[in-house]
Amino acid sequence: MWTGCVPSKTLLSAVGSSAAGRTLGGRGTAFAEVRARISTAITAIEPDDSPAALEAVGESVITGTVRFTATGEADVGGRTICSHQALIATGSAPLVPQIPGLEEAPMVTSETVSDLEELPQRSWDPGPANPWRN
Repeated sequence: MWTGCVPSKTLLSAVGSSAAGRTLGGRGTAFAEVRARISTAITAIEPDDSPAALEAVGESVITGTVRFTATGEADVGGRTICSHQALIATGSAPLVPQIPGLEEAPMVTSETVSDLEELPQRSWDPGPANPWRN
């Protein structure tokens, strides 16, 4: 969440605001402001969404590979867990499309976007509807 969803959505929001500002005759958002917005967003959600915060309010946080075995029952790494409700946070990883020549190009993913020090001159997001996606 702190390396994917929040930073990339914050960046997209800032890009949209910047484009709207330029269209309306104002100035675009400075990239330093964008980085500050990303940092602020991460700082705001981190205390509430961390495993430690969940455990502090009495939730159990168990990591591992889960397999549901019956109603209200799951196996996590050989351990049977019984519950009435469960939150499964699967996480994700960026998918880099298999496009010839792409591996030589500078690339930013949802995991590395907050590391940028300068705004790229151009960008391309293949998105879910892109024909290159597997």
